[in-house]
Amino acid sequence: MDPKDLLKDSYGQLQEWSKWLLTIEAAICAALWPKLTATPNGSFFLYLGWIFFVGSILTASVFVVLLAFFVQRLHHENTRDNLFVKLLVVVEYGFFILGVLSFFIRLTMVQVGL
Repeated sequence: MDPKDLLKDSYGQLQEWSKWLLTIEAAICAALWPKLTATPNGSFFLYLGWIFFVGSILTASVFVVLLAFFVQRLHHENTRDNLFVKLLVVVEYGFFILGVLSFFIRLTMVQVGL
């Protein structure tokens, strides 16, 4: 199989996963919004996790929109495009992991009683 076809398939799989991640994070952010706005002095980690998820949503949206452009340019062998795709994916997943970590810290604090 041609390496460009493999790269195109991997881009497609990354795009599908990003769409799922967008859906999951948007649902979590929408569910948390009433809790965040109901209490004026809410948990710092809850706000932080929400902000990280919004950052991941924005990054994933940019990635999904630009991916069609990158797939069209595959025949140019532009390594800068591959680097930019990798950077977007790392930032997207970084925000997601930081958001999950923030929510985990918040849940741990609730369990301990802080």
